Amino acid sequence: SISQDTPKKYVHAFVGRKSESSNKISEGKAIARQTITSMGESSLSGISINCSGRALEVIPLMQSGDHLLDFPASKQAVIFYEYERFDTMVSEVGRLSSLNTVF
Repeated sequence: SISQDTPKKYVHAFVGRKSESSNKISEGKAIARQTITSMGESSLSGISINCSGRALEVIPLMQSGDHLLDFPASKQAVIFYEYERFDTMVSEVGRLSSLNTVF
């Protein structure tokens, strides 16, 4: 079981602070984490989220306009998703990098 504070503590390792989100994790839901990274050098304009999970929290690690290095050198954000069903999460988790992209 994941406590309400687990994502906040996990985020601390990436950004040096706890998450400030007020989103609550629903009992019995599946939680996935994705680190958003660029596939090639560019400038950050935004992030497109197209998975079926509900974004519980988006923790930006860079700002709009920042120069992005090719994977794995730059990380743009850490996102936590809540899924209604575990099997849905499992079927999507390997494809998150193609569903949720940097532009």
